[in-house]
Amino acid sequence: MNTLNTFYNGKEITKENLLSLIKECIEEGWQDSDLQRNTEIALEKIYHGQYDGVDEDIQFILEELNSKTKWGYLYPNANLQDVEIIIKASEGSWYFQED
Repeated sequence: MNTLNTFYNGKEITKENLLSLIKECIEEGWQDSDLQRNTEIALEKIYHGQYDGVDEDIQFILEELNSKTKWGYLYPNANLQDVEIIIKASEGSWYFQED
C-alpha cells in the first residue's frame, strides 16, 4: 500500500500545510511550544519568506519529511519538532541563516 506521509493532524505534507502549522503557532504566540526559541525564530523567517532562498529551504524540509527507508517514513505523522530536528541537522546551510 503506497500512502502519502502526513503531518500529525492528518494533512498531507505540502508547503501550504507546513506554512499553516507555522502560522497557527505564530498566532498562538508559540504557547506551550516545545521548540527552542531559535527554531521558532527560524520558522517565523520561513513563514514570512522575506529572504532569497526561502523556496529552497521549504523544499528541503518537505523532502526530508517525506524521506523513506524500506521500513517506512523517517518522520511519520510529522510535527514541528521533526522540522526542528531537520533544521539542527543541517545547521549553517540554510538560506534563512544568511541575513
